[in-house]
Amino acid sequence: MGWRGTVRSINATMNKIERESRKRERELEKRRQNYEKMQELERAAFEVEEFDNYIERIKSIHKECSAYIDWNEIVNAEIPLKPIFDKKEIIALEKELDNYKGTFFQKLFNSVEKNKLKLKEKIASLEKEEELKYQKSLKDYDLLLIEIENNRKDAKKILEEDETTIINIIKEFSPFDEIDNLGTKISFSFIDKKLHIVVNVLSNKIIPLEVKTLLKSGKISIKKMTKSNYNELYQDYVCSAVLRIAREVFSLIPINEIVITAKDEMLDSKTGYKNLEIILSAFIIRNTIESLNLNNIDPSDSMQNFIHNMNFKKTTGFSSVKQVVIN
Repeated sequence: MGWRGTVRSINATMNKIERESRKRERELEKRRQNYEKMQELERAAFEVEEFDNYIERIKSIHKECSAYIDWNEIVNAEIPLKPIFDKKEIIALEKELDNYKGTFFQKLFNSVEKNKLKLKEKIASLEKEEELKYQKSLKDYDLLLIEIENNRKDAKKILEEDETTIINIIKEFSPFDEIDNLGTKISFSFIDKKLHIVVNVLSNKIIPLEVKTLLKSGKISIKKMTKSNYNELYQDYVCSAVLRIAREVFSLIPINEIVITAKDEMLDSKTGYKNLEIILSAFIIRNTIESLNLNNIDPSDSMQNFIHNMNFKKTTGFSSVKQVVIN
């Protein structure tokens, strides 16, 4: 298995170690299959639980991350030993044939030579089988050597911060699946030798307009979310997504600085149309984000740790800002 397969395997294992909101989400998905069979009060409790979990999920995207890749380790990977022809079983059978004398009854019924012939045929058959295995292992070995060499070339380019290779590796691994599933679009480019990531957060598909709560009677209450609560949730989601993107990039690529710019559709009061505008732009440094206790931070407050542009008010939400410029 090459490093790509290894990393995917590691990430598959890590994905099993999910934060509580994602574990709960999967449990709720299973329970939803029986939704039609639920009684009214049970349905109400289920819907509120599902809603609360969704809110927690979109505010805590930053709490998970894929496996770290050590590119130096890939460059310095040892070449595996070349396969050898395994003759242990063949030698054992040949020894058995050389020492074969036959039992009293085999000699009595003249079956010694017949049994020796069977042993010879078994040895010949095993030699063919082992030869085929050996030839296949040689082909696999040659392919593995090619893969190791290609991996080393990629790793060296990554360590040299080759821009094309970095973008290709990010696209190949696509570590932003959860964010993508929430309706976010991400693009990458290099500007003045710095990796710039633009994320279109598509908040209208993510942030709910209503709040579900459970009344004392056990029935569900559905009310319009207040503007301030909507805006605060919106801000936490955007900042959490930006942190998650930064963590994924730093785990995948050995660079120490990135610029992440979040955009969303905003109404232009002059034209009456919505335009895609920058609502947050942050210069994220590896050492800084790695120093944070990401399980306990408020994602919106955490932006104070980075150079960033964000104009946000609880009452009005985000206002358009300029992209961060780092000299």
